[in-house]
Amino acid sequence: MPDKFYKPPLVIRKTLLKIIFCLAISIISGVLISKAFFYISLILLFLLFSKQTAIGCIHLYQRYAPIEIRARCCMVPSCSQYSIMAIERYGVIIGLRKTYSRLKRCKPPGGEDFP
Repeated sequence: MPDKFYKPPLVIRKTLLKIIFCLAISIISGVLISKAFFYISLILLFLLFSKQTAIGCIHLYQRYAPIEIRARCCMVPSCSQYSIMAIERYGVIIGLRKTYSRLKRCKPPGGEDFP
């Protein structure tokens, strides 16, 4: 019986803390000031942390998605790893567009494709 509890990797913990921080600031600003400022602050906070948030969500998928789903990818690198590389290289919007086009191409016989 293990003595220690599972601790998620540092990247996932940091991403979750950023998401919680963004939500807390947005809720506080929405309660204290006005709805317009609430929406503006929510958009600005999302834009500030969108790259880390997107990569953190992909890391969550890599960690917790069932093996049957993750094993379907027949390309090298895997589609999730490709999306992380594309987001880091091109930013969130273009990286997600490249990820979408990659997901459409991901079928047997596979192959090698880098962003």
